[in-house]
Amino acid sequence: MPSAYGNNPTTKYLIYFVPPAPGYEVDERISGLTSILGIGGNTTPFWNLGPDEAVVFVGRTPPECRYFSYDNYLIHRTVGNERRWLFANFADPINNLVIKTEGTPDGQLGNPFDQRTVIIITADRGIDQRIRMLLSLQDIRTIQLTRRCCPRSY
Repeated sequence: MPSAYGNNPTTKYLIYFVPPAPGYEVDERISGLTSILGIGGNTTPFWNLGPDEAVVFVGRTPPECRYFSYDNYLIHRTVGNERRWLFANFADPINNLVIKTEGTPDGQLGNPFDQRTVIIITADRGIDQRIRMLLSLQDIRTIQLTRRCCPRSY
């Protein structure tokens, strides 16, 4: 692999892999990296998020460990016809000290490990509210929600 992209090789990582948005294709370099990792299919850990879109993680936090976090990075911006690689995070990580889970309701002290949680990643508060409403209709309202709003200015 030409780069670890800042990863610590002795640390375990989990990544959201999502299919590309309609009209987009997985970049050939990314496809090569994911195949090295043994991940097939038309998915990518680097995704485009439109102003009316969201990525929603519904799952469990890791088992007990010293530290875990969920972090989002702005990988590139397209200016004109040029893609500029940035690789910069845009907010503090959601970690085991601040995440909202069943074991840490509303971010209170408690047990954040192996707990159900929902993380909503969106650039729009209206989309966030609609997702929260849909989750409540599915009886997922008891799970704690953590919102990560992407600044539109990036």
